[in-house]
Amino acid sequence: MNGRHLQGAAVIKGTVAIVLIVAAVLKIAGFREFAESVDASLLVPGYLVVPVCVLVLLLELSVGFALLHRRLWWRGAVVGTGLFTTFALYSAWRAVASIGAPCNCFGPLFRLSPWAMLAINMACIAALVVVVRLHAIGVWSDQIQIRTVGSPRRRCVK
Repeated sequence: MNGRHLQGAAVIKGTVAIVLIVAAVLKIAGFREFAESVDASLLVPGYLVVPVCVLVLLLELSVGFALLHRRLWWRGAVVGTGLFTTFALYSAWRAVASIGAPCNCFGPLFRLSPWAMLAINMACIAALVVVVRLHAIGVWSDQIQIRTVGSPRRRCVK
């Protein structure tokens, strides 16, 4: 990747990682409220609410730290896109079903409407797609550069 692509991707990855890690920490701080919010959505059977909440927290932390890792960021971006897509669908469900319980997506600190959370989730999906695209552009341009130089000893390593 060239310098401009690398800097842009690093800023985006860092921002999305911070969003995920902060959200997870705030949910841990207000775990009971988070579990009640998931239970109020009527999407998860009562006996699975706590395991689903723990799984969401583990995924948020794993993806957040993976995005900060030099070699694992790609997997973090892929899983993160799926995670934010799930969050976007959850927010859309809450908005359409007119669920009155607060979202607790960022714990008890931030109480946002389902539409606001949907917008945040869509922005994070777009950010991760841009990161993957910047990486693809950087790798492609590196490969072209190697071909034009013509040095058989230089190889493009991902």
